[in-house]
Amino acid sequence: MVRRRQESPWLRAERERVRTAPTLGVANRIAQGENVFRVWREENATAQRTLARLSGVDYDRISLFEQGFALPHPEELAGLAKALRVMPELLMPPAEPADGERA
Repeated sequence: MVRRRQESPWLRAERERVRTAPTLGVANRIAQGENVFRVWREENATAQRTLARLSGVDYDRISLFEQGFALPHPEELAGLAKALRVMPELLMPPAEPADGERA
């Protein structure tokens, strides 16, 4: 029988914590125009297929989100947010400026 080392309560809480704000690195990448879904997935060191399994969202849909060809439905967004441990609002792409507005 293999004995597993017991995880500290602090480490477990940190691993399960839901992020309410992006780190500076994530915020900078998103501000520079990188895809929000890809940035958060890479921040969590998760492959697309693993994210699909954890979130219940089809792999092909995740690929479309990362390419910018589709946006998730609310239930897909909730599943992705839970799998990535972030608030759903953080997965929404930045709003495009309206005509005549400056960024």
